[in-house]
Amino acid sequence: MVPPRCNFATLKTARQDFMMARDAAPNSTDVYVNLAAVALAENKPDEAVTFYNNALAIDSANFNSLRGLISIYAARNQTAEAHARVDQSIAAQPNNASLHFLKGQIYGFERNADGAENEFRRALEIDANYLAAYSALGALFVNTNQQDRAIAEYSRIVETSSRQRGDLHPHRHAGNESAEHRCGDRQLQKGPG
Repeated sequence: MVPPRCNFATLKTARQDFMMARDAAPNSTDVYVNLAAVALAENKPDEAVTFYNNALAIDSANFNSLRGLISIYAARNQTAEAHARVDQSIAAQPNNASLHFLKGQIYGFERNADGAENEFRRALEIDANYLAAYSALGALFVNTNQQDRAIAEYSRIVETSSRQRGDLHPHRHAGNESAEHRCGDRQLQKGPG
C-alpha cells in the first residue's frame, strides 16, 4: 500500500511504477490494489473504484479490493452498493469466512448491530479460528454497551490463539494467572511431599 503522506512526486513515481508492474503482470490483483491506493492518495476515489473492480475481475473474492470498495462506499453513504458487491462474491463463494466478515463490517457502517453480529457469527461458523470475527464481535459489543459479551468474545481470541499455538495454559497469556494456578503449578513441579 502507498503511504498516506506521500508527496506529489512520490505519488507520481508510485503510479508509474505500479503501471509498469501492471503491464508486466496484468493478472496480479496486488498491482490493482496498489494503484487504487495511489488513486485514493491523489483524491481520485472513482479511479480507485475502477482499480478495485479490475482486481475483482481477476479474483471475485479479493479481500483487499472488497475492503477498499466498502470503505469508499461507506464514506459516500452508499452501503447498498457495498452490500451488492459483497453479495456477488458471497454468491460465488458462500463458504468464505472473509466475505461474511466484510458483510458484517458493512452492517457495522450502517449501525445495524443485529446484521453485523449475524454475519460475524456466520464467518465463525465457517472458520472457528477466524480471530478478526471475534475481535469485531468484541468491538460491536463494546460499542453497544454489552461489556460481558465483549469480554467473552475477547476471551475467545485468547483461547483460540492459544489453541493454535498449542499452549497448555492459555490463562497465562491473558494476564490472568491466579495465585492458585501459580501455586498449583509449583506443586506439580515439586512433586509429592
